[in-house]
Amino acid sequence: MTRRPVAAAAVTVVVVAAGVGGLLRWMGRAPFGRAAAGAPGAGASAQTTQGQAASTTAPAATGGARLLWTLAGHTASPVSLAVSRDGTRALSGGSHGDGAVRVWDIVKGQPVTRFTGHGDKSDVLAVAFTPDGAAAVSAAGPEDDALRVWDLATGAERTQLSGDIGLLFRAISDDTTLALAQEMTAEGRSKGFSLWRLDQGRRVVGVDAPDHASALAISPDGQTLLSGGGDGTLTLWKASGEKIRSFVAHGPGTTVREVAFASGGRLLVTSADGPGATGNAPARAVMLWDPETGVAFRTIRNATHFALADDGRTLAVAGDATSIRVLDVITARELARLDGHEGGVTALAFAPGGTRLVSAGADRTVRVWAIAAREPVPNDRSQ
Repeated sequence: MTRRPVAAAAVTVVVVAAGVGGLLRWMGRAPFGRAAAGAPGAGASAQTTQGQAASTTAPAATGGARLLWTLAGHTASPVSLAVSRDGTRALSGGSHGDGAVRVWDIVKGQPVTRFTGHGDKSDVLAVAFTPDGAAAVSAAGPEDDALRVWDLATGAERTQLSGDIGLLFRAISDDTTLALAQEMTAEGRSKGFSLWRLDQGRRVVGVDAPDHASALAISPDGQTLLSGGGDGTLTLWKASGEKIRSFVAHGPGTTVREVAFASGGRLLVTSADGPGATGNAPARAVMLWDPETGVAFRTIRNATHFALADDGRTLAVAGDATSIRVLDVITARELARLDGHEGGVTALAFAPGGTRLVSAGADRTVRVWAIAAREPVPNDRSQ
């Protein structure tokens, strides 16, 4: 693997990953400590982004929703999104041909900066803000196979987790201390997945589950893992790697694409697509599950990307079509429909409070939408 240079004063911590078959390195400063004032940036890796297009368009939404901003700058489709805890900024990660991580001010509709250390041949699979909003975490593969931490104040790359083996980091915990990585053979075949302590740069546990490793999530309390993959099933695991249960999810002939814990871990949201068991038509759907029973109580057809607001009641879904549907989780009633992307939607993320939705599309734009506030539900247990 190509090693990118870091500052000369940086400390490299080497961790031997037993049972993994490779050498992993935290390269750079302590991953989540603030960089010193005036610390050098990452050269061409961090660039202030000025003068790029940010515009509003005529309303293209129903249900009291409206388009606030159309943000341009990616040179290939952005495929990952995150919103800061204060709801003022968003991160977007580009796909092959771009590979950049971009930071946006979603209050003013302005680009802030971008990080290009992953290289333009990588897909940025996951992005996250640290809880204090001082740093961004991004993970890319397969060309880069690294997880990097960026200081948002200085533009410096604080550190990276990299190695000589195939690691595709696909999920980052809410507090950014944990991550899940799909592990690959030299031939590009899945071996399973592993759990990592990002604050320590070490592998905690590995799970031998080749068919359950391409869609991964960590519960809010960090104690439970969720995986899915090419056989259309879902598996819940303890953080120790012990299996809790597997259940038939989207069915044979489908591949699980995205998985998430929601409502404090009391709800699972997943998506899958594929020819289905009959092979007559694509079986594309987002499904909501009870994790205790493995019973699905809601199926939303023709959608592969989703985001659940923190009220636990509002779900946004989209797929290859240009429309985004905002739905009530319990009744599936359509609350709003958002039109504007000139191509399929590739990622979705709600800001805290559920009144702002960020979307990314194949048209290479990031869009910010205002969503009508919902009336609180008396004795709402999702709060």
